[in-house]
Amino acid sequence: MYSRSDQNIMSTEHYFPEHALGVMLSGDAQYFTNEGTFVMKAGGICLMRRNHLFRKMKTLGENGAPIALISLFLDQKSL
Repeated sequence: MYSRSDQNIMSTEHYFPEHALGVMLSGDAQYFTNEGTFVMKAGGICLMRRNHLFRKMKTLGENGAPIALISLFLDQKSL
């Protein structure tokens, strides 16, 4: 899945029923989970575990670059 936004997104809630591998192309995102907070910056890669609920806040990149993220969802059977 490819996601792109030209504006800051304050906070959205997400639930991942499957594992997800994310690559942040531009912009920054802060993820808030029960286990803590982590920041994903442009060029960063992260793996989110399945059955995970989190909130995130995205901000535009340098010079107002849009927020762009590619997510690859991986089901248990494929793993």
